[in-house]
Amino acid sequence: MTDTVIRCFQYNILDFMDYVFYIDAVQGDDTNNLGIRSSLPFKTIKRAIDYVPSGSKILIYLRVNQDHFIEEDIILKNKTIYFRLWLTSDDNIGCISYNENNRSPNFPTIKNVSKLDLTNDDPGNISTGFILLNKSQLFFDNVNITTPFLYDSSLNKSKYQGFIKYEELSEGSIQFKNSIITINDIDLLNIPNIGSGLIQYAMMNSKVLINGQGNFINNIDNLPLIFFSKLSQAVASDGTVIDFSTLMNLNRTINNRPVNLLSNLIL
Repeated sequence: MTDTVIRCFQYNILDFMDYVFYIDAVQGDDTNNLGIRSSLPFKTIKRAIDYVPSGSKILIYLRVNQDHFIEEDIILKNKTIYFRLWLTSDDNIGCISYNENNRSPNFPTIKNVSKLDLTNDDPGNISTGFILLNKSQLFFDNVNITTPFLYDSSLNKSKYQGFIKYEELSEGSIQFKNSIITINDIDLLNIPNIGSGLIQYAMMNSKVLINGQGNFINNIDNLPLIFFSKLSQAVASDGTVIDFSTLMNLNRTINNRPVNLLSNLIL
């Protein structure tokens, strides 16, 4: 494999980063590699995020055509994470245009799974994914997401709380761009009763597939939410297209706080 990384950015994002890491789920090594060179990549996302202190801005390159598994919680405390696909000249893919419909199953896919014993865990209080604390932000660009099938019929819900979960919040941002997001039985975003805060949530040229019992957003206390979508859609398992405003209304559970929703605008 050629050690040259093809960078596909509209601007030089590297100028804004405190750290840059490379993740190869097949050939990476969390023990012996430093992850800061494409020739010496980490194996897991967790290793890269845990490596840096609070307040850091991190760019993480994920190898294309790979599944990148999250097998235990990744805690972000005031960290900003940018995920990008890692291409080389050997991949024969080339740069992805940000102005066209270029979602692809060949993009790197982040999947949350668990090694926990479901029979002994506290039902409904388990999370295996990203835990966001204190102004943390996540940006997924040309990266796909898949949550697992872990529905418990006796509980009438999944034992797991979310691919992304807020546990402490003053404000936070999440963005998906050119992504295919497959929601099975775990919520994509879980917002428990955490007091006050403001969440900004954006989807651009992305597709959400609802295949199981998981929610697009499970906003338990209905915190104020600004949601923006452009050239994006949600599709049920039977092929029915679901409007994002419908998804938002389905996820309201306790209060009737308003959601600021801008959907498929041409700006």
